[in-house]
Formats: sequence, C-alpha cells, structure tokens
Amino acid sequence: MRHVVIGGGIAGVCCVEELCRLQPSHKVTLISSSTVLKGVDTVIKITKTIEEVLVTEKDLAALRFPNLRVLQAVVTSLDTQHKVVNLQSGEEVPFDRLCICLGARPKVLPFKHERIITLRDTQSIQEFARRLTHARRIAVRRSS
Repeated sequence: MRHVVIGGGIAGVCCVEELCRLQPSHKVTLISSSTVLKGVDTVIKITKTIEEVLVTEKDLAALRFPNLRVLQAVVTSLDTQHKVVNLQSGEEVPFDRLCICLGARPKVLPFKHERIITLRDTQSIQEFARRLTHARRIAVRRSS
C-alpha cells in the first residue's frame, strides 16, 4: 500500500507519523513545499475538554521512519484516475491512498497597515513578540 500525504503542517506531519507507526509495512510519502515541518511536541490535558498543544518546527530530516520518504516539492496537479501526484520537477508520485493536508486560510483585514499583524504561525508570533517589546498599547481582535 502506498500512502501519499501532501502538506507539512501539523495535520500532515501527524498523519504521516501515525501512518508510519500503525502501518510499518506500507510505503508513506510526505510532500511539503517548505523545508520546515510543523508537528505536535506535547499534549497537556488541562481539563476534561481542554488540552494545551505544544507545536514545534522540525527539519525535513527530523522525521525518521524506515517506511517514510520525505520530498520537498511543489505539487502542480493530481491525476486521481491514474492515482498520481505530479510535481513541479516533473516527477510523478504514485499512490493508493492520498491525504491532502493544506491547512486553513487566515482571516485577514481587507487592507494592509504597518502596525497590523495577523497571527498565524511561528514566524508571525515571533514578529508579534518582537513588536511587543516596544509597544505602549495594543489591541487584539479575534476573527469570527
């Protein structure tokens, strides 16, 4: 069985880790356009219904499973009839099962301003923390 997972975010990395762990005889391929993968490091149960999830960034080589192949590549198209993922490099990656984990789109304001930042990933959180060191006032808005 050949599993292909597209997306190196939390969902894609968790999917690959579970597939590799639960199906060690299956071939698993992770395709990510980024060199940095996001994964769950620790889950802390706070209450019966609330958990704190600690997210870490991992290098592509950090995922070590004998049945895993990790590709840094851009997907250009899918051929679901022939069960092939086409990459920008021209390579074709065959699959029996496909999981697409491309994440969510952040809700952003319809205009740009130098003092407005959308919190989405580790980089934007680091930028926010940097800006806080010199801030006298801040406003935080939750998207609905």
